Amino acid sequence: MRRGPPAPLGGPADTTVAGSGQIQLSPPGGLYAYGSVVRLTAIPEPGNYFGFWGNAATGNTNPLSFTIAAPTQTVSCIFGATPGGQVALTVLITGRGRVIASPRANAYALNQTVTLTAVPEAGQSFLGWSGDAGGAQTPWPVAMNAAKVINAEFTARPRLRVDRAGLEGFTPEGLRLTLVGERGSAYELQASSNGSAWASLGRQTNTLGEVQFTDPGATNFPFRFYRAAP
Repeated sequence: MRRGPPAPLGGPADTTVAGSGQIQLSPPGGLYAYGSVVRLTAIPEPGNYFGFWGNAATGNTNPLSFTIAAPTQTVSCIFGATPGGQVALTVLITGRGRVIASPRANAYALNQTVTLTAVPEAGQSFLGWSGDAGGAQTPWPVAMNAAKVINAEFTARPRLRVDRAGLEGFTPEGLRLTLVGERGSAYELQASSNGSAWASLGRQTNTLGEVQFTDPGATNFPFRFYRAAP
């Protein structure tokens, strides 16, 4: 295995806040590889709700999947006091997945019922709810009798991608792939020509949340399987 050229740096994702609340970034703030996705979660203080995103982001989806596409990007968010007769819902996510709320909003009428559906990414699993919900049932009906903060927990297994033209794919040096996993973790890359016998290609430390590697022997096989393990 050869380590491929690093994914181009998109730079930091800076955030600003207006009102009473904060923004949580996952992976945590710092430098991000170009094309990587950062999950932004707006967390209001008690008595407040999240309104909308601004600057490099738009809309009021929360959490927001934000793609790093420029050297420096600033995302702002607006919080406001929760209107009378309404309560705020904040969904926090750990691991790799998303939550669909129906109906979708950030503040609901008191005692309204909201249905939350956990959707894990490919190769991941939903583990369960915590905070102001419990268990692993999905969809999950939530009675909004008070402001609530609900955490959805998913697995965070590493994955390999080769779908971005110019960043991954065949090169003169071999097949270039990107390992996506937990920032700072080390993973062993393995390859197989039959899906049962696996050979190690070496270990990579995932400094930025994404790291690329190139398999120079990929063109010697009619097909090739790859996997990553902690």
